[in-house]
Amino acid sequence: VLVVKGPSSVALGPGGMGGTVAIETRDPARAPLLELESEFGGSGEGRATALHALDAGPVAYALGAGLTLSEGYRLSSQYEATEWEDGGGLDNSDRRISDFVGKLAVPIDERNRFTGSVFLLDGEFGVPRSTTDARPFYTRFTVWRAVAGQVAHVLEAGPLRLEEAVYAVGFDNRFDSYDDATFTTMDGPNAYSSWYHDRAFGGRIRGQYAFRGREAGATILRLWLDARGDAHGTREQGDEGLERFRRVALTAVPELEVPVIRGLALLGAVQVEGDLPDTSG
Repeated sequence: VLVVKGPSSVALGPGGMGGTVAIETRDPARAPLLELESEFGGSGEGRATALHALDAGPVAYALGAGLTLSEGYRLSSQYEATEWEDGGGLDNSDRRISDFVGKLAVPIDERNRFTGSVFLLDGEFGVPRSTTDARPFYTRFTVWRAVAGQVAHVLEAGPLRLEEAVYAVGFDNRFDSYDDATFTTMDGPNAYSSWYHDRAFGGRIRGQYAFRGREAGATILRLWLDARGDAHGTREQGDEGLERFRRVALTAVPELEVPVIRGLALLGAVQVEGDLPDTSG
């Protein structure tokens, strides 16, 4: 996990000029053959993870899975109980999250390789009511699901590094409002159920070229090009179909890094974005 609070290189993605949080899963060639971890807390919370990886000559892969279970959050010992929240565990704050990740790397030659990755997440969790608002609030995310996949080609040839990738991402969330704190019936006028479906498909090109020869270091030219199609759909309880919204987003980010002296460089970048909304109705 890499956190950059200030301006950073677009090598980590568009929007990097305002700060970046980059999360990268284990590289198949560097991860251990088998790793098992577990954590348990006194408040009924636990997490278990497993990781297996192998660099088997022409192919390297990594597989990981995790499960998080929690009975809910604990309120502070200084919390003063009310008639709707007596303290201790925060009502309806339990959660369950399971995840899976897989990565595959296939070298073609010394300069070229193909990579693929997939990520799956499934869970559910409650939305606790306010500790300061007496109005009832009995809601839960009964479905919290995500899937993402990517296939990429990477070229590394001396000062040139080029990556082309296609990807797909999907989210499905169901938000339910119940009649009371038993979370079993949805017969009252305030009960409802809503589905949210989001899909994204796209491709990107990320390139970097280093012009060497200066004593202070290499001058680096970077470029990020991305075309992404998004589709968002919602459906309330009783609706016959989905309410949909679609768009196509285009992003171009050129960047130039010029060293002044060793340890000091000037960084300049421009991010250009455009949206093409769906007008088909």
